[in-house]
Amino acid sequence: MRLTNALYGKFQQSPDRRVRKESYLALHKPYLAHKNMLASSYSAIVKSHIFSARARNYPSTLHAALDANNIPVEVYHNLIKTTRENTGPLQRYLRLRKKILNLTDGVFDYDLRAPLFSMEQKHYSWQQATQMVMEGARLLGEDYVQQLKQGFEKRWIDVYENKGKRSGAYSSGTYGVHPYVLMNYNGTLNDIFTLTHEMGHALHTWYTINNQPIVYGDYPIFLAEVASTANEALLEKHLIDNAADKQEKLALLNTTLDGFNSTFYRQILFAEFEWRSHELVEKGEALTPDRLNELFGAIYQDYYGGEFTVLDETKALWSRVPHFYYNYYVFQYSTSFVASAALVSKIIEEGQPARERYLDFLKSGRSRYAMDTLKRAGVDMSSSEPVLRTIKRMGSLLDQVEELL
Repeated sequence: MRLTNALYGKFQQSPDRRVRKESYLALHKPYLAHKNMLASSYSAIVKSHIFSARARNYPSTLHAALDANNIPVEVYHNLIKTTRENTGPLQRYLRLRKKILNLTDGVFDYDLRAPLFSMEQKHYSWQQATQMVMEGARLLGEDYVQQLKQGFEKRWIDVYENKGKRSGAYSSGTYGVHPYVLMNYNGTLNDIFTLTHEMGHALHTWYTINNQPIVYGDYPIFLAEVASTANEALLEKHLIDNAADKQEKLALLNTTLDGFNSTFYRQILFAEFEWRSHELVEKGEALTPDRLNELFGAIYQDYYGGEFTVLDETKALWSRVPHFYYNYYVFQYSTSFVASAALVSKIIEEGQPARERYLDFLKSGRSRYAMDTLKRAGVDMSSSEPVLRTIKRMGSLLDQVEELL
């Protein structure tokens, strides 16, 4: 069977470790074979970032990349520092994986996506999906739920796969019309999470364009994933709280914990690699393939700990991440995850005051700088508090899993 990117994702979730390992090694084989070209390509883009920053008298490439949205470099450094000092829950998650999957020789990168618990694979009708999304969003108040309902009833969404239609899911909007959402709905639980994610974007756009003049009528990338991941977090909470039995609850907790690994810790790991590789060139060091592999492998080992084995393929994983060419982009996945987790936890704890601040956030667009918009909503990304709150949440989810075993 020919290995494709789509099949690779499926194989990495296989309960058969041989399938996971062989697909992992096969996917990375051409990247190892072309390591010199890939290192040269990445080195060139780093040098272009350095040239651009120095031509404009920025102290570093990081200062240059964050300046457009007025984000202090301390936010980036604080995110990495706080996370590095609190890798305990991630390493605890790996020990759980090792125990449940019976990995006697340790945990490898190809073991991180295999499901720990299975549950009955249900098919959900479109009506069931929309109802679940609205139930998940109840904590955001009646107005938010009614706007969701309007989106479902007024045909904001191109729902089903069709000939010539692009894959995946997408949300877009502009003045004069409602937002549009593209889906390829197949009735899986994952599709429902995709739906709530994209409707988070759609409602963010809807509230913005109905409350801001056109000059402030969109929102920066730093904020773009907050509303979508908040919707996902609320749906996760709703499903976990209302799980039919222990097995279903464990499977849902597994999915949520995987998100903390892939969207929080892993993206911060990537962000640290990106920053350190730029820093090396700024100091005059060459980015050879061996130096890049050494750097990436060392960071990976630090985050995942002693139970984790870093293969040569894992060291070279940097070479297949296209986001490293986007100039300090990946850290925003983690900041959005942190901000949404903090906002959701405050809504759960405080109720209406936090909900009103959140709805004000959705209405803000670009009327303020991104950091100020989040501060008004109750999240100060220049402090460690929201990061620590996120890490604490992962710990509590692990507690729930261990109590159920």
